[in-house]
Formats: sequence, structure tokens, C-alpha cells
Amino acid sequence: MNLSKILKIAVIGAAVLGGTVTLPWAFCNSSLETYALFQCANRAYFEPVPGGFTKDDITGIFWQPGFGNMNVNTGLGNNGAGFVSAAFNGNDSGQFPVDLLDAAAQFPTEGFPPGSVCLGSNNWANSGVDGCCDNTRLSAPFTYYNNFTYLTYSQPNDDNFMNPYFDSYRNFAGYPGELSLAQITDYPTAVLLRLPGDAYFAIAAVQNMDRDNTGETFGPCHPNTPGPNDGACDVRQGFFAYANVVNGNPNQTPAEFGTPNAVPWQTARPREVSGLNCNVVDCGGSTVPVQFQVDPIMIHSDEKVIPSNNPSLATQDASKPRDATRAAGVGMRDLKRKWGGLVRYQLETAPIVPGVNTDPNGDILYNTLTFGPSGSVVTPPLDVNGNPTGPLMFPAAGTMSIPIPSCWRTRVDIGKAPEGVTANLANCRLGKCGDVGISIRQASVSGVTCFGNRDPLVSENIINGAVRTVKGRHTITWDTTAELTVQGFEIYAVTQRGPKLVGNVDCSECSSGAGASYETSVRPADIRGGKVTGFQVKMKGGSGAVAELPAR
Repeated sequence: MNLSKILKIAVIGAAVLGGTVTLPWAFCNSSLETYALFQCANRAYFEPVPGGFTKDDITGIFWQPGFGNMNVNTGLGNNGAGFVSAAFNGNDSGQFPVDLLDAAAQFPTEGFPPGSVCLGSNNWANSGVDGCCDNTRLSAPFTYYNNFTYLTYSQPNDDNFMNPYFDSYRNFAGYPGELSLAQITDYPTAVLLRLPGDAYFAIAAVQNMDRDNTGETFGPCHPNTPGPNDGACDVRQGFFAYANVVNGNPNQTPAEFGTPNAVPWQTARPREVSGLNCNVVDCGGSTVPVQFQVDPIMIHSDEKVIPSNNPSLATQDASKPRDATRAAGVGMRDLKRKWGGLVRYQLETAPIVPGVNTDPNGDILYNTLTFGPSGSVVTPPLDVNGNPTGPLMFPAAGTMSIPIPSCWRTRVDIGKAPEGVTANLANCRLGKCGDVGISIRQASVSGVTCFGNRDPLVSENIINGAVRTVKGRHTITWDTTAELTVQGFEIYAVTQRGPKLVGNVDCSECSSGAGASYETSVRPADIRGGKVTGFQVKMKGGSGAVAELPAR
């Protein structure tokens, strides 16, 4: 096994856990089981918090895809079926508040980007967690094939390991190191972070740490037939390392530079792409033809394929006892392939009632809007691995007639869809109850598109401006609500001597009607004129909007 990697995770992870807060334990299934979620420990992180928000604005959850229920949070963390006291409470963080750290502030010598956050002290054994990630798919007695013969066991299918490559039941009976795929049953752990009003969100999911399985041969710990496979000898319980994400942004820390495991923030705002552009002024009339485009969100993951021969799954070996209605394995790629990418979308709309949903100036009060579904639930085009290959169009072709005035957003349901079965132990322990209450419903200026009234999102405004300063270098970020006649942006440093032009930034959308996000840096050498108290971002052309941003 890669001992240096194991030690690195264990030692640095212990420092993180020991240096923040002492946690009461609830334990998964038994007092012996603890399954940690590591990220800071391996210098991985979520990208800097966008939109002028900070770490303290973030709320988060973790859960097992297929077993999450954020509508019922009892804090009973002792059941890998997600079913306790005759109720589907799910396998998820429940009442436990996900622990996040300001990565750059907590670890100043590691080179984390300013504003980035990472997972701190999070464990499936934390007090308040619902359920357990060690799934109990089969009731007793059950029969499985262990590469030698069919065996029947009288205890439930819960072995106190995360996806071991040895026969855990034979191990308990004194026969260690017998390679088997029969106990590969446990689903990955996903994390969802969100900002107020679901303005932005970030998603990551990984399976249990690598166990160095190299094929169906015995390992050297087998009592009779030594061999080269370390996987069958790995008796660690397991943990989840979010440094194993492979489709994120390049990591910027010196030790992990370029590794694609920095998890970005996303949005799912429906953009009007039919060329109407009447949302910049009053549309007139009672309906208008519109087509929306929604860029699909990405679950940033380790993309693992982990076959199983457990009879509760579709199994790698089709000749063995199996359930062909389930996924063939327990990796994130196995789940996405079987369950349509694990993300579903639906347009939602809300009427605008003047005086109820608008202030005296006619601007929309987004927190007063009441949204309802419009059209059916859809998934984007997917590749063979369950990843999106292109945007979603509403409608798929042409335009649809929408009422004026109205607002529109995208509801995003994350995870496996429930299968319409009764929520009982027999169904929920197999993942048939799906994921409930894990949805993105944007209710802020950055996630909603409105037509027919004064909408600050679609007039040419500058929003979400922020300044981060590290060692004298200022990083300035902002968004635009819409760009129809924008020519670019001027950046001014505000000093004791007044504003000084220190940079120009080209526009991205300019005349498309869509908004955009921007980032630029100002060096100390660009200023040279006294102490900087703030910055101005001035729109050239367009509305001439100016954003005043205090320096931090």
C-alpha cells in the first residue's frame, strides 16, 4: 500500500480535527465506526466565495446519493439503511452543521487562495448526523458468492468497513485476506455548499479512499496463498478524501499546484437567448415568445468505477445472484451512468404583482415571489459516463409564450430521483427512496430572470462587487446584470488624492443582453499615490453604472 499517502492523510487530518473543536460522537451503526471527510488535510478546497459573500454566509450538507432526506432530520446516526423509527430520515448530515474553515486564514503557510474554504471536522459519527454511510442493503439471512462458493449469513449486511476488498464475514470467522467483491455495497458521500438565496452553490462527491485493489488475486495476508494484491489486506475502516476530485479547477497551492481538485461555485440562472431583449424595458402586451438556456451544473467528483458482486446490486458477474434494476457498482461514475447524471432540472415561474412583489420604485422584491413549476422535469444531454455534454434549452426548439410580467428560475434537484415506492425499510435500504429535499431554488438577483417590470438584473448594472487584498495585491471581482451597449470597464483606485485610473477591462457579453462575471488584479506599482481606501468599477457605455468597493 502507499503508506506515505496514508500517513499524510492521517497525520494532517488529525491536526485539523484536533485543532478546531472537540466533537461528541454518535457513531455509525456501532461504537467502532467513524468515517471522516477530509479536504483541508490534503490542501484541497472550494474556490473563493463569490458575489461579495464570506464563509459565514455558507450553509452546507453532506449525504449519500440515493439515501438523502433533508426534509426529515432527526439526528439519529445509527442506521446504514437511512430508515429509523418507521421513518425515512436518510443517510445525511441531519442536524449536524457542516464544519468549514477559511482555508487561507487557518493555514497561512500552505498557499490557499484568499477567500477559499475547505472541510474541517466532519465525520459520519458526529452527533446530530442522520443514518450512516455503511449501508445495510440486505436483511438476514442473505446469500452471496465469495469467489469460492455460495455462503449464507444470519446477520444483516453491515460489516463495519467502507467497501472492503476482502470477505469481511470470513475475516470475522478467522480467514483474513480472502479477496471478494461481495462487500462492495457502500455509496459515495456528496457535499453541497450554498449561499443565501441559492445565489451560488458548489457540489463535490467522492467514494471511499483508494484500497489499492489490483485484480482478483489473493494478497500477501492470505493465510494459505500469498499474492500481490494489497486490496484484500486493507483492513482500514475507510474515509472520504475530497482531494481525489478529478474534474475541478486547477489547485493553486504550491504543494498541489495544477491538480484539478479545486471545487468551483456554480449558478443555474435561465438566460433568455431568443433575441427578444424586451426584459431591458417594459415588454408591452400580455405575452411574449421566449426561449431559455440553462448551463448544466457539474458534480465535481473522483469519477470512480467500483464494480461489485453483492446480490443487492447489478453485479460485475451477471451469472451470480443480482438485482439488475440497480447500478452495477458503487462509484460516482457507476451511479451517474445508471441514474441519469444525478441532476434534474425544471423551470419555475412566478407572477409579479405590483405593490406586492415590487417596492415603491418598481424594483422587484425577490424574497416575496411565489414560484410554481412550468413544464416537465428534464435532464441535459449526457455522455456515456453520465456527465452533461451541453446546455438545456426551454423549450428544446423554438420559443414558448410567457405571461408579462413574470419571473423565471431553474429548480435543480440533486441526487437520485425517488422511485415512487413506499418509504419503508425494505425499499429505502436499497436506495429506492432516493434523495429528498436536496434542491437548488434560486431566489436572488443573480439567479432569476424577470420580464416586464423594472428588473435590476436585466438593466445594465454592476452587482456583487468585492475586493480581496493579499500582500498589497488587490483582486477585484464583479458581475453585470445584463450587457446590451457596454463597451468595457474602467478601474479606479480611491486614495487620499482622489480616484486614479489603474486599469481597463474588456466586456465579455457587450451586446448580447446576458450578464457576465469579471476578475482583475491591481498591483501596488499600479497605484503609487497614497493609501488606498477603495476602488471604483465604472461601466463604459451602457448605463454608465459605477460600483464603489471598499478595500479590505
